Amino acid sequence: MGVLVFDGGTSYLMSLDREAKRIVDGLRIPDRPLEALLEVVTCRHTDGHEIALDQSPLLQALSRTETIRAEEIVLSVSDGRSVTTLVNCAPIHSKQGAVVSVVITLQDLAPLQELERLRAEFLNPKLVRAFIKKLRRLHAMSIL
Repeated sequence: MGVLVFDGGTSYLMSLDREAKRIVDGLRIPDRPLEALLEVVTCRHTDGHEIALDQSPLLQALSRTETIRAEEIVLSVSDGRSVTTLVNCAPIHSKQGAVVSVVITLQDLAPLQELERLRAEFLNPKLVRAFIKKLRRLHAMSIL
């Protein structure tokens, strides 16, 4: 789980941890700081619907001071590189109620997508039938 912290007043990226850097590093623009990625990244729901800049979880949290939970978002750049993430976003308020900062967590969904692919492959009915057929042959040959 990667963590990013933005200033509530300026939307300036104040901090991002090692895991957040790892998640977005594959989208990085060569010879540009990682923060420059914020200027060119496109956010989409997994159905392909693009999230307009003014509808991004960060800006929603800044403007409406709400918490966003478990939003599946694909981050991509113009050359086709992308990463699918699970995004959570929460504003941090001062005692007076002003948004002081916004904390965003990103979870890289690639490992979970790979597990799902392997599960589907493993549970493929054709493969299961072939495996059972092979087990029966081995059993009939008294190998098992």
